[in-house]
Amino acid sequence: MRSFATLDDQKILKISRSLMLLNHTAQPPSPKNDPGPRSNCTSMGAIRQLTVRALAEIKEVWLAKHILTQKVQRIRGTAREDGWFTPDDGSTSFRLGKDCFLTREEAHEHANTRRRKKIDALSRQIQRIEALTRVRK
Repeated sequence: MRSFATLDDQKILKISRSLMLLNHTAQPPSPKNDPGPRSNCTSMGAIRQLTVRALAEIKEVWLAKHILTQKVQRIRGTAREDGWFTPDDGSTSFRLGKDCFLTREEAHEHANTRRRKKIDALSRQIQRIEALTRVRK
């Protein structure tokens, strides 16, 4: 007999797999890393289509949008059919799979990727500024 927690975890994994963003730098799909059916492109990125039933099951997500200034936060709200998540407090909606994620691990993975990109960008900027100061001497 399975516990309710196991069933909830399985539902979360199933839904999170259906929300994964396509990684344009990833290898072509193979049996090992096949992302599943192709996703539909939207103005904010490629997200997978969810059934209305799966959307109704999403009640809380992990927010990683403001990760460069805040920590990953859990928020409660309602998922919409267009791929957005509206918090219960009525604040700004967030994009599922881009700004907010179904599991804490996915949110932290996205946060670490964004931090690395920001650090790389700042390192390049520092190098450009240092190159300018060397030229003027």
